[in-house]
Amino acid sequence: MNENAKTITFAVVAAVLGLGAYASLPKVGVSEKDVVNSVVGKPLFEKFTDPTVASTLKIVKYDPTQVRIAPFELARDKKSGAWVIPSHSSYPADAASQVSKVANAFIGLKILSVESTKADDQKLYGVIEPDATKMDAGETAFGTLVRMQDDKGEPLVDLIVGKTVRDDETKRYVRKSGSDAVYVAAFDPAPLTTDFSDWIEGDLLKLSANDVETLTIRDYNIIPTQRGGGQLDRDFDATVSYSTKDNKWNADSITVYTEAGDVPRTLTADEQINTAKLNEIKNALDSLKIVDVVRKPQGLAANLKADKQLLDDNEKILSLYNMGFVPVQTESGGLDLLSSSGELAVTLKDGVQYLLRFGKAAENVDMGTGDKAADATVALNRSLFVTARLDESKYPEPVLKTLPTTIAELDAIEASAKATESPATSDVPDMKDVEFAPAKPETATPADTPKTEAAKQEAATPTDAIKAETTEIPKVESPKLETPTDAPAAAPTETPATPSPAEKSPAGDQSNSNATLPKVRFVALQEEAAKTPAVAEAAKEAVKEMAKEAPAEAAAPAQPSETAPPSAPEVKPDVKADAKAEAQTEAKPEMKAESAPAPAATTAETEQEAKERLEAAREKINKENQRLIDERKDKIEAAKKKAAELNARFAEWYYEISDADYKRLRIKLDELIEKKGNASSPADNAGAAPGFGGGLPFNFPGN
Repeated sequence: MNENAKTITFAVVAAVLGLGAYASLPKVGVSEKDVVNSVVGKPLFEKFTDPTVASTLKIVKYDPTQVRIAPFELARDKKSGAWVIPSHSSYPADAASQVSKVANAFIGLKILSVESTKADDQKLYGVIEPDATKMDAGETAFGTLVRMQDDKGEPLVDLIVGKTVRDDETKRYVRKSGSDAVYVAAFDPAPLTTDFSDWIEGDLLKLSANDVETLTIRDYNIIPTQRGGGQLDRDFDATVSYSTKDNKWNADSITVYTEAGDVPRTLTADEQINTAKLNEIKNALDSLKIVDVVRKPQGLAANLKADKQLLDDNEKILSLYNMGFVPVQTESGGLDLLSSSGELAVTLKDGVQYLLRFGKAAENVDMGTGDKAADATVALNRSLFVTARLDESKYPEPVLKTLPTTIAELDAIEASAKATESPATSDVPDMKDVEFAPAKPETATPADTPKTEAAKQEAATPTDAIKAETTEIPKVESPKLETPTDAPAAAPTETPATPSPAEKSPAGDQSNSNATLPKVRFVALQEEAAKTPAVAEAAKEAVKEMAKEAPAEAAAPAQPSETAPPSAPEVKPDVKADAKAEAQTEAKPEMKAESAPAPAATTAETEQEAKERLEAAREKINKENQRLIDERKDKIEAAKKKAAELNARFAEWYYEISDADYKRLRIKLDELIEKKGNASSPADNAGAAPGFGGGLPFNFPGN
C-alpha cells in the first residue's frame, strides 16, 4: 500500500469516529414540549381548505346509553356524485349540507394551546380512540373519531374530539390520531352525529295530513304454525273517508270476520266513528320518520311483481319471511305479500294511494356492527314495506255534453239549458218595488170642479201619465158598444161645456186623450195584477217600458192655475172610453196581460244561417268536451308520475319505524267505533269474534 492510500484510509476512519462521538454527545436546549408549542396558533390541518374535495366521512363514537361503539360512514358516489351511506346498504343520503357543515368545522381550526404530550393523559382528557376491543376491557373514556378523505384516499382530517375544556362549552380537547399531544381548540361537535335519521330525508311518505281522504284498514296477523307454515288470522276490514264539507269521518264499509263468516258491521244509533283516533293516524302519516333501512332482495320490484327466479329462490323468500312478509301466489299467477301485522292503505285527494304493510318487530340493531342494544327496555322497531299506486276511481269519466245533429236538437238543448240556468222571472222587478198612485187624490177636488177636470189634474203627474199609457185603452174597449153587454155602464157625468176651437185641434185631442185617462182604471189593473202572476209580470214590463218613453211634459206634476175658469170643458169621447174600459177591465181580467207591449217579431232564420249556428254550437260543445277529457287525462298522468317517483324511492328498501309510530298508525275495532258522548268508552262489539276462527292456513314456500 503506498503512502497516498494509507492517508485516505486514515482520513475516512477519523471521520467515522468523529461522527460517532458527536452523536454520543447529550442533547441540550430543545424539549419535545418546546417543539409542540411551536404549532400553537397554527391550523390543525393546513392542507384542508376546500370542503368540496371531501369524498368520504367516517364518524365513530361511544354511545354510553346503549354501551356500544356507534360507527357511521358516508361516501360520495363516483358516478352520480351523490352521497350514500355504506354502513346502511348504501342508502341515499340527504347529506350535502350536513357534510359541508362537518368539513367547514375543520377548515381553519387552530390550536389554541398544548395541554399534554403524555400518552397516559389521554384518558384524563377523554381522547382515547373508540375501539370495541378496548371497550371489552372496560374502557369508557372514548372520544369521537372523525376521518375525512379525498377521492384519492388522501387524508384530509383525522382527529379525536374529547371532553369540554374546564366548563367552557366553546372549547374541546382534541388529539390527532397517532400522536400523544393533546391540544385545546374552539370546536362545536354538534354536526358529528351518528344518528342515521339525521343524514337522510326523514319524511318517509312526503304527504300532508290535509290531503288524506280515505283510509282502508286491514287488521290481520300471521301466526306461525308448528309445521313451519303460517295461519292467517283476520279481525276486520274497514274503509273510512274524511269529509271536508262536514269536517268528520264517515264509515264507508266495515266487515268483521267471525267463525260464521264475513259479517258486515253497521253503526247503531248510539255509536260513531272515533274521529280523534283517525285524526291521529293522519298526523302520524304526515310526520312518519325512518329509523333504519334494510335492502330488499333482488327480484322484488317496486310494484311487488316478482320475477320467476324469486319464487324458486328459497334464500330470498326466507329473507322476506324474516322481515315479517310472506310471498303468496295470486290467482292470476302473480305475487303478492301478506304482512305479519296487517296493512293500511292511504288514499290522497289526487288519487295517489300508499300501501303500508307492517312486518315483524325487531330490536334496535346497529346496522354497521350487527350488535343489538344491551338495554332490554329499549322499544322495538317495526319493519315496513311501502308501495304507491293510483286509485283511478278518484277520476271518473267526465259527463260530456250531447252533440246536436239537427237544428231541432240544438233548439231543444238550448231551451233546456236556458230553463235550468235561472227562473224565467229572475230579472223582473217585484210589484212591490213599483210605486203606484193612490186610488183617490190626496187633496180634495173643489165641488165646482167638473169630474173630468179632476181626472186631468190627477193624470198630470209623471207616474199617472205612465200608468195611463200602459192601460192602452183602445185595445181593451169594445169599438162600437157604449157599454159592454156583460158589465154595467158607468154613471153619466155632467154635460160638458162646448170645447173651444183650440181644444178641438187633433193635437189637442190626442193630448187630452192621454192626460185625462182616469187613474182608477190603472188601479183596477194593479189590483187584478196582484191576483194573477202572469198579468203582474206583463204589468211590470209595461211600467218599465213606459217609464222610458214618458213624455217630457210629464216630468213635473201640473199645478192647478188660480186663473183657471171655474169649469173646464170635458172631452166627451174620453168619458165614454173611461166607462167602457172600466167595465171591460172588471169583466175580463185575463185580457189585462195583453196590455204589455208585444215584442218585436224576429226575422225568420234562413237555412244557411241555421246551418252555421248548428256548426258553431257543435264546435263549441266539442271544445268543451275535449277540455274535460284533457283535464282528466292530465290529472291522471300527474298522479301516475308522482306514484312512479315514490315507487322508485321505495323500490329497494324495507324501512324500520319506531314502535311509537307503529302504535299511532294501527287501530283496533273497539277503537274505531265508540259510543256517542263517551269517547273513552269502547264500542259494544258483541257478536264480533276477535279473529278469523281457525284462520287461513298456508305453508311458507320452501318448507
